[in-house]
Amino acid sequence: MSEEIEVIEMFVDYDNVDPGVFAVSVVDSPAIQTYPIALTTHEVKLAEVDKKKQILMGALLIPEDIIPRVDDKTKEVYGIKFSKETLFEIIKVYMQKGKQNNTTLEHEVQLDGNTIIEIWQKEDMVHDKSAMYGLSDPVGSIMISMFISDKEKYNEYVASGKGFSLEGNFTSQLILKKDSKPSKDAELLEKIKNIIAEEEGN
Repeated sequence: MSEEIEVIEMFVDYDNVDPGVFAVSVVDSPAIQTYPIALTTHEVKLAEVDKKKQILMGALLIPEDIIPRVDDKTKEVYGIKFSKETLFEIIKVYMQKGKQNNTTLEHEVQLDGNTIIEIWQKEDMVHDKSAMYGLSDPVGSIMISMFISDKEKYNEYVASGKGFSLEGNFTSQLILKKDSKPSKDAELLEKIKNIIAEEEGN
């Protein structure tokens, strides 16, 4: 079944008091917190960099990945995306603001003691550090390594298959109007709509 949606591109807003990223969250469904409901089309995968040191590695954002979203009021499905250039700006602002110790669980609970010990933009599929740990995220992705201070939580995150998600402030621009071209995520979007309909029926 074909589905056509609007696609909105996100940008770092330098006129904002606190632009870009202000926290990284450990979540079941990695996404960006800017809008109400967030689902990712990219497979969630974290790598254990060092079990003894309790370090996990994974992608924070994928360039040009259209992330299906649902407006909480209208229930309309649309997509958001970040360019490779914007991802670099996110890293730059994140480091300038010194937000490495700001981590949360499911965007709700503040986590103490965790820290992002590495953040970089992937430049090569073969020679990038992430490839050493079996991660195949696209070139241009934001990759991070996070130290988890609590051993029990570290083991829980590994066992439950959690991922990383972004919290931040961004501006947006509509780049693809509805009905202008079919979405490649048609089947996923239809599933999202079905799930919403089922929940409203209960």
